[in-house]
Amino acid sequence: MAAAKQWGAGARAVTLGDHLYDWRATVDGELRGLDLQRAVREEHCTEWDLVHIGLGKDDWRALNLFTLGKAVVPVMLVASDLLFTDVKEGIANFSSALERVYNWYVRETTQTFRMFAASPRAEHARRGEVERAIHCK
Repeated sequence: MAAAKQWGAGARAVTLGDHLYDWRATVDGELRGLDLQRAVREEHCTEWDLVHIGLGKDDWRALNLFTLGKAVVPVMLVASDLLFTDVKEGIANFSSALERVYNWYVRETTQTFRMFAASPRAEHARRGEVERAIHCK
């Protein structure tokens, strides 16, 4: 549906592989870009955002941040030059740390909240630039 809305009735969405960013539109046998954020906003509305919970082609999700209430949406920054490498171990370690944090809050406080799966976010910067930005905050 997204491909047809962006490129016309004959277009269809295809993947070139198993990675998150392998989605394209094929139009008359030609590959074209596919704006997945635009697709989410056209299908739902402008309050919805495109997020991903991993690096696989099927890890995209639509999320309305305004309806979350008491929810935590953890984000793991990944330098754009590393996004296409295997970051699964980093996501697993991050998720494990988040689980410990969540369990501490449940045990030590009366507050409850929902915690979504960790979402890797590509920063349009190289590895060293992201590391410097994180340490400066």
